Amino acid sequence: MSRYDPDYVMMMVRQRHKEWLREAEQSRLLRAARPRRPGRRRTWTFRAVACWLGEWSSRLRCLAQGSLAAIIGGC
Repeated sequence: MSRYDPDYVMMMVRQRHKEWLREAEQSRLLRAARPRRPGRRRTWTFRAVACWLGEWSSRLRCLAQGSLAAIIGGC
């Protein structure tokens, strides 16, 4: 299978997506294992949600650009 083949690109995108999900799950587990202060409830602020969405979209864009560069540029 050639790296220029659309099936190969989709396979790589899926693989990287699975890796990213695994990293996210590990991060979630590490956060859950940390002791919390009693009586303190975590609330999501607009800034925190916007930051998380910005990071997620940035990773997705980099993944897509990397896949396209591999196809077009032959990296």
